[in-house]
Amino acid sequence: MLLRAKDLGEWKIIDIFHKNFEEAPDLLVPFGDDVSVVDLGKDALAAIKTDMLVASTDVPPGMTDWQVGRKAVVGTISDFAAKGVEPKAVLVSLGIPAEYSKISLEALAKGVNAGAREYGAFVLGGDTNESRDLVIAVMLLGATRKGQITLRSTAKPNDIVAVTGPFGKTAAGLQCLVDKTVRIRRKLEAELLEALYMPKARLNEGLTLSKRGLTTSIIDSSDGLAWSLHELSKSSRKGFIVDKLPTTESVKEYAKMSNIKLEDLILYGGEEYELVMTVNQEKWEEAKEAIEQVGGKLIRIGRTTRERGVRYKRGHDTILIESRGWEHFKSGDQNKETLARRFR
Repeated sequence: MLLRAKDLGEWKIIDIFHKNFEEAPDLLVPFGDDVSVVDLGKDALAAIKTDMLVASTDVPPGMTDWQVGRKAVVGTISDFAAKGVEPKAVLVSLGIPAEYSKISLEALAKGVNAGAREYGAFVLGGDTNESRDLVIAVMLLGATRKGQITLRSTAKPNDIVAVTGPFGKTAAGLQCLVDKTVRIRRKLEAELLEALYMPKARLNEGLTLSKRGLTTSIIDSSDGLAWSLHELSKSSRKGFIVDKLPTTESVKEYAKMSNIKLEDLILYGGEEYELVMTVNQEKWEEAKEAIEQVGGKLIRIGRTTRERGVRYKRGHDTILIESRGWEHFKSGDQNKETLARRFR
């Protein structure tokens, strides 16, 4: 049987390439973590990350060209936030449809620049080519030191599991766009769409946690809370018991009005760009205070266990949290509406 990309899914495709790459000696950050690093000697590390935005699968209806350009950069910076690396330089490669207007290009360029400058980086250059769909590939460069990067693979039993913010707004925001049968307040719709169109990377939080060594494992949550927890679990060979699902009253209201399960919006959405982490219990109060000092917040959602798997303790019941989130290629068979399927 001839397997195609749509049969494999994004993660199996990545695994194929990984198995066919010759691994660099003395690799400090394993393949598949949020960033890659190169040892420059004398404890200095160059951090590198590349991420791609494709209009047909990553841009929701109603998003402006400026917001598209900004999002492409912010999504990449979120990975640097997870490793506590300060971004310095951005390179951007663009695939541009021939009919794309000058006005749209100018707005896109301003959005890319705004995303970089918002987090202290500069765009230094890149490449352009013609393509059938708008494609923005962002490469981010930064510097850090040995011992300051926390991996996905180092969670310990009885650690506290925490996140930097609520989940579910982006999923609810997209559902507002694709399901017009649900009537909601304009103020609620505006709040949900703001989260969808203007995501924020938790860079200050990530830098603070890294510099003070306050996490035992950490990951960016762009593929959803459930998927992020499973990735940490798999990498660290530990399990998680979640006893609190972090969300907002606006998401609860939308779930009630739309008859969508609140748990699905929180767990299986994506694009929140929050940080998901484990923290040693003895450092929990210090971590909370440190994040509050930079204007952020840490929310405890559970604990680490020796037993593998990710479970949710809901009252007297404990249920398995599925290992699913947004996955390119494979998700295409679930729903023909590309954007709608992202949060299903």
